[in-house]
Amino acid sequence: MRTHITNIYGHSPKSTALIAQNMTTEIGKSLGFNEVGIYAYPVSDDTEKELRVRIDGIISGVGFNDVVVAQFPTWNDFEFDEHLVERLKIYPNLKLVIFVHDVSPLMFSGNYYLMPRFIALCNRADLVILPTKAMFARLRSEGLTVKKVVIQNFGIIKQCCHIANQNLNA
Repeated sequence: MRTHITNIYGHSPKSTALIAQNMTTEIGKSLGFNEVGIYAYPVSDDTEKELRVRIDGIISGVGFNDVVVAQFPTWNDFEFDEHLVERLKIYPNLKLVIFVHDVSPLMFSGNYYLMPRFIALCNRADLVILPTKAMFARLRSEGLTVKKVVIQNFGIIKQCCHIANQNLNA
């Protein structure tokens, strides 16, 4: 059994999303996780088959009985995130951990229509990692039913924000 963690690339080096995911990945790698790189690209240019092939290539190092920590969103399009989870769930005995950095249906009012799909995505996980108890309560009220949820330690988040701010100002 191996543990993998997704990580985004191809965004602005000042992107808070990129910095947060890169930092989380570095912590995972220090614990022996394997990195699964996800590059930014226009998902809408792919056919269904091309998207499936692309994702299969991205997760080619994942095997049966592995653990995958998928950091969401990937910012490639919600359809990409759904397909990624769909392809991962094919692997027998794979444990899927969804690490939520942002909830785009709550970030942008025009994206709220995606909330049922976001909840359905999270409900496919074996474990969901959320930033706060308030976010957990909100997602539960929206229909989150996954049994195992971990709330991030706010002290660690504060440290990450401080480091990210230093990087942004450099």
